[in-house]
Amino acid sequence: MIYFIKKALSFVLLSLILSFVLFCLIYYTNGSAVYANKSILLSKSFIDNELKRLGLNEGLFYQYFQFLKGLISLDLKSLTSDKNIFLLIKERLFNSIVLIFGGGFLMLVFGILLGLISALMNKSLIDKSINFVLMLCFCLPSFYMGILLILTFSIWFELFPSSLSNDIQNPTFLNYLHHLILPLSALILSGLGILVSFCKNTFIQTLNKPYINAAFLMGFKRRRVYFFIIYDAFSSIFGYFSANFIGLLGSSYIIEKVFSYSGIGSLFIDSLIFKDYPLSLVLIIVSFFIVSFFNFLALFLEKIIFAKKEAL
Repeated sequence: MIYFIKKALSFVLLSLILSFVLFCLIYYTNGSAVYANKSILLSKSFIDNELKRLGLNEGLFYQYFQFLKGLISLDLKSLTSDKNIFLLIKERLFNSIVLIFGGGFLMLVFGILLGLISALMNKSLIDKSINFVLMLCFCLPSFYMGILLILTFSIWFELFPSSLSNDIQNPTFLNYLHHLILPLSALILSGLGILVSFCKNTFIQTLNKPYINAAFLMGFKRRRVYFFIIYDAFSSIFGYFSANFIGLLGSSYIIEKVFSYSGIGSLFIDSLIFKDYPLSLVLIIVSFFIVSFFNFLALFLEKIIFAKKEAL
């Protein structure tokens, strides 16, 4: 119980420090939320009135403490849309969770399978082909990968939609999955190469362990031996994956913007562009919570796996 309390307090403290530092960075950058969604020339009197209405003509500390006050009372409004921030996040959070955790799960599964194949067929044509293709995808920025997938599968072959998270006129579960395929593919391909390379090296080290060689010599079924290889290496692989989870989160935000996917990532990028600091800071805290939750989950699973290894 004390461990959880310490973790919660450290999370709150880090969130406050991070939010203030980022608020300062946003405060001193050019631009203003006044210009968001405005396609006409604005008069000076209109700009002054909007700055006063939104409280943007006040000092740094006053604005920050007003933000904290709204955050505690859960009564924060977006500067650009004048909507409650928590309702905006609630509308989009599910889509982002599906993309991030669905992409992370599939990336981990494919990383382990392809890494095992590469380790078992080390230096073969199959191993070299897998590594070449995946490292080529890894070298491409995630936004460029998204554009290539749109160009290939949406424009040329017309197989998948190029934007949004569901059909506006016919929002069904199947249409949702249809819209999800390209963003999910872009997210997985942009980070799979380095994960497969790590998995391959980890599996090669495991294959050289005496008990694995003994299992092959004793005539154990190959599927059973492969299971033990994956089980032995999983804690290292999952630890590496969780340490790089923040990179996966950042890539998902960029991909959401490329595909106009209705998630918190595209919302976050728009809020940074128009200096919507209440929305930006709340989304940063939410992102920090997602990363912290995943790392805590990784630590918990690693302890379970390690305990079972000791029992064996």
